[in-house]
Amino acid sequence: MSSSIAILDFGSSRISVLTGNRGPNNTVQVTSQSEVKYAGFSSGEWLRPELLTSAIHQAILGAEATSGTKIRHLYIGVPGEFSSVITKNITHTYPKRKKIIDKDVENLMIKGQDFSTNEMVLINRQPIFYTLDDGRRLIEPIGQSSNTLSGLISYIMAESNFTTFIDSIMESIGIETAEYVSSTLAQCLYLLDSSKRDRISVLIDIGYITTTVAVVRGDGLLSLSSFSLGGGYIAGDLREHFGMPFADAEILKRQVFVSIVPEADDVYEVNGKEYSASVTNKIVIERLKVIAKAVQKCLNLCKFDIPVMASYCLTGGGVSYMRGAKELIGQFLEKDIELIKMPLPNVDKHHNSSALGLLNMIIDASMVIAKKKGILGFFLGE
Repeated sequence: MSSSIAILDFGSSRISVLTGNRGPNNTVQVTSQSEVKYAGFSSGEWLRPELLTSAIHQAILGAEATSGTKIRHLYIGVPGEFSSVITKNITHTYPKRKKIIDKDVENLMIKGQDFSTNEMVLINRQPIFYTLDDGRRLIEPIGQSSNTLSGLISYIMAESNFTTFIDSIMESIGIETAEYVSSTLAQCLYLLDSSKRDRISVLIDIGYITTTVAVVRGDGLLSLSSFSLGGGYIAGDLREHFGMPFADAEILKRQVFVSIVPEADDVYEVNGKEYSASVTNKIVIERLKVIAKAVQKCLNLCKFDIPVMASYCLTGGGVSYMRGAKELIGQFLEKDIELIKMPLPNVDKHHNSSALGLLNMIIDASMVIAKKKGILGFFLGE
């Protein structure tokens, strides 16, 4: 793909607009990046929705200024809080044994799209695996011979209130067309290699205000859950306890090392003021415990068994930068947690993982490439 594409990603504390294309060695080449802080969202509702149009427009203008091009088409990531996953076992039987072709796979996916709700819209459809008449499970069935084709298909839905509201904003600021995709799916496909996904993986994205937990297998999501807790709540706890400015609480949060047991007289220093390390650590640990319990509740909602050997991976800007947070969450969950390494050295911040995932997926999602990978229908209607 030679021309740049543009994506818009809603983080829980900032809006990101990236443009880019495929770079050397199949890397993602970011040609412009613009970030604007905003009020975010909580419990599936926008905070300060009256300011959202201005923040989105500012982020787009920043990317246009850097790239020197006018953005007319946007791929927009739908956050987990505005999304849900429906999995279906779909089967089609043929009159006689035949070689499976692209159209057979596409028709199987379409067969499961009998959704009757007006409150949700389908934005992605992905295969978990396909099954042939001999019982073999495959990620790529094309070219195989069978008289039946079955598939466990993952359908990702977005709240229609979300898409309708954002559509109105796009129209008001002059964006000609917008398409919606799942931010969480993009993250999973970008951050987790196929070997991790094939044996089932859990991606925990702890943001500033919201956390999303996804269980992924193959190229699709088995479950997707979110809750309104994140790293910003830790800073809020510190501000409330110490009566300190919120900006100082953010600095203090970044200094905390929760894996060590402080001595009685140990302190953290912020702008010339000292704060008890013991008390600070206790406050942070209690909030991390609450977040971990909420993550476990999300995992309990998954109707599929998560194997013992599943990978548990952490990303997001909420706690990934905090020393010892990953280990502590792992202790609470009784799992080994891996802090995801970002693939791009120049934009390797964890809060960028969703935006980079979107950019990567969309660059890579032309129909020809998608068919070769057996990942049909990233963008419905193409």
